[in-house]
Amino acid sequence: MKFKPCMAAALAGALLLAACAGRPPAEPSWQTTLPASGAVLAVEPGQTTCLDETDTAHTLTLLRCEGPARLEIEGVKTDAVEVRFVEPAGDGYRYYDLSSPTEKIDYLRTDTEQGVEVRVDTLYSFSITVTGQEGTDTFLLDCRRADG
Repeated sequence: MKFKPCMAAALAGALLLAACAGRPPAEPSWQTTLPASGAVLAVEPGQTTCLDETDTAHTLTLLRCEGPARLEIEGVKTDAVEVRFVEPAGDGYRYYDLSSPTEKIDYLRTDTEQGVEVRVDTLYSFSITVTGQEGTDTFLLDCRRADG
């Protein structure tokens, strides 16, 4: 029996799928439980470059990401997550009131089995508010172009 190229490609594809299926999901690069809402926030692996506590009016968690970000927020649905533009101002951030982010252009909220996935495609700064049964949390997300 001759070994045909398309048979070899099919065999290689099947082996690759079998190898990938056995891998556990990648661990998030950063994860925390938001204190007021109780929602679990996880950032896609490899994206968070640093974590600061900053803002002059309130102390909020600031996540800095290189490039677009993908967040997993467990324990809430899409209507419990609000996304707004913010801009650096002095030693902190303030709401940017000249425009609002547009869903499906600047960001995408998707319900998942565990909660909500928020994918931010625009390189800018955002305020993300999560409202749960117990309360509301707000954190800042600063997505920047990777230098290098």
